[in-house]
Amino acid sequence: MSKKLLKVSLAILLVAVFVFSAFGCDKKPAVPTDTVAPSGSATDPSGSEAPPVEVLPDVPANRYDALATPRTGSNATVPLVVSTGTLDGKFNPFFNTSAYDTDVVGMTQLGLLYYNKDGAPEANIDAPSFAYEYSQEIEGDTSVYTFVLKNGIPFSDGVIMSAKDVLFSMYVLADPMYDGSS
Repeated sequence: MSKKLLKVSLAILLVAVFVFSAFGCDKKPAVPTDTVAPSGSATDPSGSEAPPVEVLPDVPANRYDALATPRTGSNATVPLVVSTGTLDGKFNPFFNTSAYDTDVVGMTQLGLLYYNKDGAPEANIDAPSFAYEYSQEIEGDTSVYTFVLKNGIPFSDGVIMSAKDVLFSMYVLADPMYDGSS
């Protein structure tokens, strides 16, 4: 009798899978997008030229600005909920004490440089880092690192980051009393 029950259960499950897969197919055509055909001329036929638009190199015109765009609908009131292990609540990259806190820091904070999948440091407009560019000069026992910071990067309180903030981070790491991770 149990074999018969198993066969009936599997048959019902198989029918349910087919029904859900049939209704899951989207039969609506994709929304067509309007494309503009290139014109033969690169100049304005009216003869008037638009004034040049000044764009800072580290603020691309197509970059989404989450601070300037108001949250609407359910995004205005619904929080992001995630699951993790027990957090110690030390979300400072210098003093976090658990792997879970380190994960939160990695997802919510940027570093001075970004390290790609090969472990090579990157600094450019598209890299998730504070540095726009950097250079390293090694001569004998002396190393000189030069960083150009991106403009207008705010802290969570709205204060714009400066070179003094980066220098503070270096001082914390170089402090002989510092006992955190390096």
